[in-house]
Amino acid sequence: MNITNAYYLVPRDDDGKIVSGADAIGIKAIVDGTPCQVPLDVDNTTYAEIQKQIAAGTLTIGSASDHDAVIAAELDADGHTK
Repeated sequence: MNITNAYYLVPRDDDGKIVSGADAIGIKAIVDGTPCQVPLDVDNTTYAEIQKQIAAGTLTIGSASDHDAVIAAELDADGHTK
């Protein structure tokens, strides 16, 4: 399974800002070329594969803040600045 661009999903407030101190609720990643949201469930086969790749050192999961920075940079590069 090819997993890339993995970031934790966390709760957000009405303004889209990360809720401080909140636990992750899932993982957003590209799995075999398809965008996916993966639940933090040991019985989920994709989550189990993510954990296996983390243990092997072949995958890291970015923070939700990291993901926000990536999206902002992509929007800026496309000319969609605030």
